[in-house]
Amino acid sequence: MHFPVSLIDIFETENERKMNIRDAIVASKYGKTVELKRDKLKISHSTVEKLFEHSIQQIVKQVQKLMTDERMADVKAILMVGGYSESSLLQRAIKSAFPGIHEVIPQEASSAVLRGALIFGHNPMALTERVLKYTYGVETTLPFVNRVYPQSKRKKADIGDRCVNIFHKLIKKELSVTPGETQVERYYSTCNKKQNCMPLAIFISEEKNPTYVDGKGCAKIGTMFIKFEEPDDLPGRRVKLTMLLGGSEIIVELEDEKSGNKVINTAEFWG
Repeated sequence: MHFPVSLIDIFETENERKMNIRDAIVASKYGKTVELKRDKLKISHSTVEKLFEHSIQQIVKQVQKLMTDERMADVKAILMVGGYSESSLLQRAIKSAFPGIHEVIPQEASSAVLRGALIFGHNPMALTERVLKYTYGVETTLPFVNRVYPQSKRKKADIGDRCVNIFHKLIKKELSVTPGETQVERYYSTCNKKQNCMPLAIFISEEKNPTYVDGKGCAKIGTMFIKFEEPDDLPGRRVKLTMLLGGSEIIVELEDEKSGNKVINTAEFWG
């Protein structure tokens, strides 16, 4: 590979031992496998393979993990895209790890992802189905039960003691959804008298059935508020939440059941 002269000058100026780069290479652990001749750096084949060994192993390991899913039972081919897919080292590793599966590597695999993004940008409905990477839910409360919930999550409300930070699941990870068609509806009620608004924080989780929004693998992606122009004297005012999964975003609507007022917002699709 070409080795810029300017890089040689920088090395010999900045290194504390004031060694020239050829002597530094000889003194290193690569002394017998790397050589600098004029402006060319010669690297042995075994050393190059070693540089990519870890990343290739991790890719193979991840694909093997995906293939253990029962939904992958009928998979007959692996489509390899992206610049790394053009590497013969990676191609050989995939073929060796999955001998019964056909590998498909399109021409100009490095630009396939970019071209796909452009097609999707012009026609979002080209994406007909998604498999959710995360579980989506909102933060809510439940009646507090001793010995079931920790005391640290106990909070007084007009309807009684509540357990806070509950992750109320809207839709579970690994579920196949159709953008523009998959819709979720839930109802939530106020807990206090004269409550003038209801905040609903939307969370994602890496777990299928998370318990609390502050648990491991959870992250908040946004908070919505719906205001009540005329607060009720008693708790229990209902709000309807509707979540529509779009092509690249989530559309969330809150509707005050009493007044009919609505609030609509969008969030980035995380999976």
